[in-house]
Amino acid sequence: HLYISMAEKIGNEYSFEDIAKHNTQDDCWIYLKHGRKEVLAFVLDVSTYKEHPGGAHLFLECAGGDATDLFNEAFHSNGANAKMRTFIIGHVLKKQ
Repeated sequence: HLYISMAEKIGNEYSFEDIAKHNTQDDCWIYLKHGRKEVLAFVLDVSTYKEHPGGAHLFLECAGGDATDLFNEAFHSNGANAKMRTFIIGHVLKKQ
């Protein structure tokens, strides 16, 4: 799981439709679902993250979409979690 200790509403608010438009290697956004009060998911721009230990191609498997299961299936150290937090550009809010 991606552990967020920052404010709940990080960055800009996006829709899943917004995220889906960013689905290429050079323009790659993903989201990770989260259970915080108002926040459904955090949006990450991983377009420039080419040095992922498992290979940058992993992001293309879920480019423009949900990377939650893929992220949670792999072990991520505290350092990896800290690195991923640096790619957060926004959030998706739960609809009221």
